Amino acid sequence: MVARERVRGMNAAFTTGEAGVGEMRPAKPPLRPKQLIAAVVAVAVGGTAAVVTYKVMADPAPTITGQVTPAHAYYLNFGDNGTLSALNVAPGQQVKAGQLLATEDTAVDQSDLRAAQAQVSAADAALTAAEHPQTSTAAQNQLQVTTTKAQAAVTSAQSALTLAQGKAKSSVDMQAAVVASRQRMLNDDQARYAQTCTGAARPAVAPAALLVGPTGSPSETDPTPTPTPTSTPKATPPPTSTHSSPPSPKSTPPARLTPSKPPSKPSTAPTDPASLCQNLETQIAKDADAVSEANAQLTATQSAASDEQQRAADQVTQAQALLQTVQNQPNPGSVPDAATIAQAKSNLATAQALVAKDQQALATASIVAPADGVVADTAGAVGDRVDPAGIHLYGGPAGQTDTSGNQQQGFQLFAGQPTANGNGNNAGTQPGGYVPLITLYSEPMTVTAQVPEAQIGQVHAGQPVTLSVVAVNQNLHGTVDKVLLDPARVPGAVYYDVVISMAATPPGVLCGMTVNVALSS
Repeated sequence: MVARERVRGMNAAFTTGEAGVGEMRPAKPPLRPKQLIAAVVAVAVGGTAAVVTYKVMADPAPTITGQVTPAHAYYLNFGDNGTLSALNVAPGQQVKAGQLLATEDTAVDQSDLRAAQAQVSAADAALTAAEHPQTSTAAQNQLQVTTTKAQAAVTSAQSALTLAQGKAKSSVDMQAAVVASRQRMLNDDQARYAQTCTGAARPAVAPAALLVGPTGSPSETDPTPTPTPTSTPKATPPPTSTHSSPPSPKSTPPARLTPSKPPSKPSTAPTDPASLCQNLETQIAKDADAVSEANAQLTATQSAASDEQQRAADQVTQAQALLQTVQNQPNPGSVPDAATIAQAKSNLATAQALVAKDQQALATASIVAPADGVVADTAGAVGDRVDPAGIHLYGGPAGQTDTSGNQQQGFQLFAGQPTANGNGNNAGTQPGGYVPLITLYSEPMTVTAQVPEAQIGQVHAGQPVTLSVVAVNQNLHGTVDKVLLDPARVPGAVYYDVVISMAATPPGVLCGMTVNVALSS
């Protein structure tokens, strides 16, 4: 018989059921042990699922932004001053390790080497004659051979000197023409300012640039100063063949000229004289900087030319001294003293040192690829002056102000250029700037991303990631290669560079492209 429970009192009016109000209804049977256990398990599983769901929603896998970077970046320059004679590669070209990329004009270096080798031959013959004297006819023949070699060494050295002098004159004259051209531009703008900006249009105090010539000294009475070479601190050169770890977003790889549409010429003259004069003042200041820059480069060119001529002249002096020593040798058949032998050995050592120096100069006159990769950028053209700092930058048309007062915003033909220390500045306002002759990116490509310090604990080597290359709209798989522990600090934040390897690099993906990186949790 089923047990019933009676509902009494006030509760009877609110109780409904099969038995009706105030009647008896069946009591609920107690839960069995198996049912109780199942209920507890269900509650536990549901609670765990809720916690996991909340955690996933509250702390999703972080997504950060990075960029495609090369395995290494090489900034390549010649090891010595010279003139670019061949540039065998162009941006975007694939190259192999050891491939010849560029050469300097080596006419002077080869002439110097031939002269030094002639001196070695003569000095070696003189030492042999001193250490092993011959008699009669054989000794006379040996002396004649030695003298002939010494005379050939003098002739070769004199030819090298003549070649060095001609090359020096050509390079100095070329740079002097640049100075004269820029000086004419400065003079023309100064004359235009003097004619146009009079009365109310002229500022109360003339700007210093209007009164400063290329020497840097103010002069109110000489509006057309004569260009005078000035010195400038030499830019710190990058190594001849250097490589770095993958460039990160905190350091921008060196860049060069950015061609674009030249600014259009204004069609109407300005109506505001004050604006015209202000533009002229700005242009004159830039002209003055350009003259100073050209004079500084002229000084550097003269110094390099002088060094080349001095080296050639030294070889002439040494060759003549060797010839004099050979001609003053004792009579054939006589036994030379110890001093003569010592002098012959010294002459040979000097000549051999010259050969080694000239061979090194020839070796640094060529640039070869240090690794397989792609040429990212090139600077300069055949005939340009090059040195260990790279290619010297000059202010281009974009550095000139539109003095008509109708300046238009837009792209510039000569964009801001990086100097040797990597800082980007406009070439027209940064005298003495240099860029590497060749920038080479080695493969394989990687992705470098900066992770905030709050999330860096979630990143570890070997971690799989998903890469989304924005420009080509492709998703790629990647793996965290390493975490660089040198932090990048910005006001109020700290970031760490994370280098990620890509499973594959599809066509169209280039260094510098933006990549969204989704870290797997």
